[in-house]
Amino acid sequence: MNVLGTSSLEYLRMLVKKNTRIAEVGFREYQYPAALPGTQPALGDRVFSLKRKDFIIKGKLERRIAKLPNGRNIGIESGVLVGGKRMHVPMMDFSLTKSKKSLEAIKTVFGKLVAEKFSGGVIVETDNSYHFIGDRLLSERGMNEFLYWSLIAVVRKAEGKLNNLVDVPFVGYSLLKGSMCLRITSYPDKNYLPKVVLKV
Repeated sequence: MNVLGTSSLEYLRMLVKKNTRIAEVGFREYQYPAALPGTQPALGDRVFSLKRKDFIIKGKLERRIAKLPNGRNIGIESGVLVGGKRMHVPMMDFSLTKSKKSLEAIKTVFGKLVAEKFSGGVIVETDNSYHFIGDRLLSERGMNEFLYWSLIAVVRKAEGKLNNLVDVPFVGYSLLKGSMCLRITSYPDKNYLPKVVLKV
């Protein structure tokens, strides 16, 4: 099936639909950056979840998105409920700006060093850079191993210096929160809806 051009939200819906073991999906409503001119004061993150059928069938999430105030976004959490235990969809945020050269670097370094170890996935194009969404669910330990190998991808030297492939603060935030999270909405501070551009 050709998934190129699919939004990250629709791709994740396909993953959940395909994996019948997933019973619940987590989300995070947040504001980034902390405050924008002309918007309400920054609110804290709001975490919520949807049952499998409420996520797969359009409506419930879309109604929540439609009510978002300016400057707020919704991200999907890596943590999903499977048979009463928490597992994770691999996710990564990249630091490279959008270009053919950047996409090739992600494919050759991250794709070979990380994505292949964890059964592949897709590269998603955002307003300024790229995200990765993996195809295979990981345990809590597996999530930490995925984040470890993602950091190793940063220290692979290119022309004698460290590359800025992976967004290191994203890795740190994921370890702190115990879950990875990627934006799925399009609002004033992030005005490009993420879409799939490459299978790795």
